[in-house]
Amino acid sequence: MTAAIAVLALSDDLKPQLLRLGVFDVLIPLTESESIEVQGNSAAALGNLSSKVGDYALFLSSWNQPSGGIHGYLSRFLASGDPTFQHIAIWTLLQLLESGDSKLIETINKSDQVIKAVREISEKNVEPEDEGEEGEDGEAEVVALAKRCLEISGTGVVPPSDKSDGGSSFGGNPAYKT
Repeated sequence: MTAAIAVLALSDDLKPQLLRLGVFDVLIPLTESESIEVQGNSAAALGNLSSKVGDYALFLSSWNQPSGGIHGYLSRFLASGDPTFQHIAIWTLLQLLESGDSKLIETINKSDQVIKAVREISEKNVEPEDEGEEGEDGEAEVVALAKRCLEISGTGVVPPSDKSDGGSSFGGNPAYKT
């Protein structure tokens, strides 16, 4: 079900309907599921729902609730050490920062836990031979997205790496594959 919601959440036409139906109340707690697949798919759905929705009030009201809210999900996935989970969280965070919603950006910037985790990821040294091994889910992409998040948030201007222009050219959420 979470994989299906993640796919449905890609549709710009369905996003507002899914948000109105209250999927946050279901998806956010599922990012703590015992099943890694459910965790990843729930996070991918949240990431897809965070892209270009226009009104980010729900993201603000769900920052801490339910089950730790968006903040808890981002904090857990960023600190997980799992490159795929970090990728999903960084991509979600980038969408939220690119929203242009000043209250949401301010809320994100006030989260020392999230900003610290993003900064740590952005400072990782990625060996050139490691970059091609994991494809889109590679550590180099995660590091580049983390740097972009810091640039947009204004919490730490980090020059883009040599291989990336630092832009959000990533083609989409690294949807978790079951």
